[in-house]
Amino acid sequence: MAVAVISLSSCDKNFDKINTDSNRPLEVPTYGILTNAQIDIAAKFNNEWSGQRITGLPSQQWSQYPYTKEDRYNYKDRASSVAIFFEDTYALTELLKQISYLNDGTQHPTLASPYGDAAIQSGSATILKAYLIIQCAEVYGDVPYTEANLIKDGTIKPKYDKQQAIFEGLIAELTSVNNSLKAIETTGKGWTQGDIMFKGDISKWRKFGNSLRLRMAIRMSKVNNDKAMEEADKAINDGVMESNSDNAIIQFTGGGVPNNAPLYQSYLNRNDFTLSWQFTNLMKGNDDVAIGFTNPFNGLSDPRLTIFAYSPDMIKSGALSNQNVGLPYGIKDDNVVSVVDQLKKDKVFLNYIKTGGIPDNKLPLPLQATFRVALMDYTNTVLFMAEHKNLDADLYMKGVNASLAMWGVAASEANAYAAAAKTKFDAATDDVKLEMIITQKYIHNFAHTMAEPWTEYRRTGYPKSLVLPGQQTGPIIAGKTNYFNTADAAHGDRVIDRMQYPNVEGTTNKENLTNAIISIGGDAQNIPLWWSKAYKK
Repeated sequence: MAVAVISLSSCDKNFDKINTDSNRPLEVPTYGILTNAQIDIAAKFNNEWSGQRITGLPSQQWSQYPYTKEDRYNYKDRASSVAIFFEDTYALTELLKQISYLNDGTQHPTLASPYGDAAIQSGSATILKAYLIIQCAEVYGDVPYTEANLIKDGTIKPKYDKQQAIFEGLIAELTSVNNSLKAIETTGKGWTQGDIMFKGDISKWRKFGNSLRLRMAIRMSKVNNDKAMEEADKAINDGVMESNSDNAIIQFTGGGVPNNAPLYQSYLNRNDFTLSWQFTNLMKGNDDVAIGFTNPFNGLSDPRLTIFAYSPDMIKSGALSNQNVGLPYGIKDDNVVSVVDQLKKDKVFLNYIKTGGIPDNKLPLPLQATFRVALMDYTNTVLFMAEHKNLDADLYMKGVNASLAMWGVAASEANAYAAAAKTKFDAATDDVKLEMIITQKYIHNFAHTMAEPWTEYRRTGYPKSLVLPGQQTGPIIAGKTNYFNTADAAHGDRVIDRMQYPNVEGTTNKENLTNAIISIGGDAQNIPLWWSKAYKK
């Protein structure tokens, strides 16, 4: 006992020193918090887990092999991965909250005031928090919002807010941010460092926030059209993105973690994902007779597929092959190997390679270490405007041209494609014009805005190239008939609607989780969300 007393006494004397991690500072300036948050938002929601598996696969831009469980909606074995999306959302919103906390005028002013006006610092944090919360609601349904991240106030079990209240609440928050930033836009001091997205430009932050408002407004247009149209007009009038120079992108620089782009990092030692046959067939301008799909761009080959499929060196040399056929989506595990083997034998299979040790010029753009992630960009903004403004042809073409430029399509190819896309748009019915707008957005968002294609499909049902459970998929191999075999029989013939809530919430916040499940009608994957209930297959 004497020895124990001496040991405890010794520990007590050095307690502060022992429990201080020299590698984890207790006081962090706001610019450091912002940089960390921007990188984490880009990396964590666009990697092989929360990106490709959770939101990328349901869009059917990707297929997975040799294991196709998640392609077929079997996420039961990935419960922890589905939970990561939820957990990262609230870890990052808590981190961003610290920026506002340090700017309240009383707490550690030296950690905030030198790095920009309080309005831009708190406003930036609010915009990024809104981006995270709305994305989370679009994956799960009702989620914590008004009581989220209030641990310091004693709320450890936050209620789940209804989706409509979340949309309207965040639009109101972003409207307030616009007003505060507009007041300092020309005379205020933006971020002096740490802002790797906009380099402290107050105007660009304001346009980003307003473009998110526009996106949220259009998202709810099928269920609350009057409110959606009103808020869309307000967002546009307050000033949205006007060109690619306004894009809210995180441009990775390569050279190792954390500076490698998320997909480069994902493919270092594995190559579990490739483009789906549904996606490559759409971009080649082909129909899909097996599912009754008539391509709105029939006969028009999309030059962006070359950039998705081939490295800059191959494109420059002109040594392109016909290896741009994707993998049929949603077929059973025991069929995948034989299908891939045949495609490889036919020398047509588009197989993304492992990236470890390979320089960017030898990799397709989406796999490069210096690739980007877009939280919001001009192409999406102007195509939302085209939809809102009665299928406006000029806005539609601005979106097409902005996408081609952002993806680096050569001028001659871009001009030819844009001219052909305009001709088809001008000759189309209104229904097909809307399909074209959404399809252009779908193609554009590949790999750098992972969640958006799935989300917009659930709102609109476009593009119609997506295969539904039970339908024939990728009829490209003689003697083989593949079908999309969903592992979730209850899902019927719909694309997956949502992810199930994390299991841990049933332990830590059971009462509020139960209320949320009752609110949305259950916790199954085939329950439409508030804003997507009008979707028809």
